[in-house]
Amino acid sequence: NVGIRALAAVDLPALTQLDLSNNNIGNIGAIALAESALIGRLRILDLTGNQIGEPGGIALACSSASATLTWLDLTKNPIDASQALLRERFAGRVQVLG
Repeated sequence: NVGIRALAAVDLPALTQLDLSNNNIGNIGAIALAESALIGRLRILDLTGNQIGEPGGIALACSSASATLTWLDLTKNPIDASQALLRERFAGRVQVLG
């Protein structure tokens, strides 16, 4: 999780797409990403297969990403209870099943 925290801390203004699929960032990584300035600039974020559970799902749903992301992929993550909140915040722009 040191890597995802470092990524979340850097200023990458031109970065609009990020594929972190199957990197096992977990809840800690998802929360670090959700709290970073980086997430507010992203348009596409793929977090497939990262062992992100409820805390990470809730952090992403409550982040500024809901205003900027055009696609969020959270398939193959154990997010159950936060699915409704994610769908509400991201409407048709989130994939959570699978």
